Amino acid sequence: MLWLLLFGCRGCFELPSESDADVSQPQQDPDTDSAEDTGDTASEDTGEALPGRCQLEESEDENFNNDYTQIVTLPLETWACGYVDVSGDREYYRFTTDQTGWLRVDTQAEARGSSADMDHIVSMPDADETVKQIGRYGSADPLSVFYAAVSGEYLVALGERGSGFGEEYGWWLRVSEIKAPITTDLTELEPNDRVAEAKPLVEGDRYGGVLSDPGDDDWYQMTIPAGSTHMACGTKAMEYGSAANMEMELFWGGTIGMRVWDEGVDARTGSEDAWFEYDIAHLIERAEGFIALDRLNDPDNWPEDSIDFGTFNMRVHDYDESVGSMFHWYTFECTFSNQDK
Repeated sequence: MLWLLLFGCRGCFELPSESDADVSQPQQDPDTDSAEDTGDTASEDTGEALPGRCQLEESEDENFNNDYTQIVTLPLETWACGYVDVSGDREYYRFTTDQTGWLRVDTQAEARGSSADMDHIVSMPDADETVKQIGRYGSADPLSVFYAAVSGEYLVALGERGSGFGEEYGWWLRVSEIKAPITTDLTELEPNDRVAEAKPLVEGDRYGGVLSDPGDDDWYQMTIPAGSTHMACGTKAMEYGSAANMEMELFWGGTIGMRVWDEGVDARTGSEDAWFEYDIAHLIERAEGFIALDRLNDPDNWPEDSIDFGTFNMRVHDYDESVGSMFHWYTFECTFSNQDK
């Protein structure tokens, strides 16, 4: 069951900013971290190294934290670092938060000049929530940004996907409390797991949600404003550190059988988040062509009053419908205009 992110205010997802300096060997550099890490803008968050020297270095002599029996506590805002010792090596950490809020689990290797191809697994045992993160927007380094709805102890496990090891396979890890990563105009919209429960959207408003369970669907409905000639709808998730790989499907009002269009990708930014922009008249013409063809084969198909070209229903979900967790959050919005593109 999806629960929409719980805050009904524009500032709840306010995008933070931070100037990040490039650091290739953090354990040798002066510690220039600010007292509060407020995160990075999505457009700048491509795995570039953050300032700060390593404050919790792996001890190779003690076979440091290579299994859960040797798990190490990682304080928030603290850089840990080390090397992949042997093929298949994993490193284990725990961190604790005493309040709910947004967290950023940042693993770096490629951005620091390392040969390591890292992944990380973040879990919250008390809430039975787990995610494996491979890469981030614009980088092979994993990043998990999520709203910690449950305070307490979280676990992180690091590994190298390519079975490489040695001193050139270094890694760096930090967990930070951050501001909400993106602004929203949202209200509680649950339940909306079926088309019959589709919640009305306000044009131009941005809604946020969480695909909390495998196979979770969210349905929305929107009326096309009078005089509109173009429409654009899009999701944001992966670009801001979410584990969700979003897909959206649009259906003309009155049916879930006649699609407006399927998943889109914003080619202007290279984003992997679903997005599209189309001419409304073209979409209607296309739909009418399919309907006319269907009626030739079956005159009872698509009765005249069965489709409403003034509204549409939208289904948003993860491309992989076998996943879902507190880490799979997204935002979604639609806009309309009467300007030629």
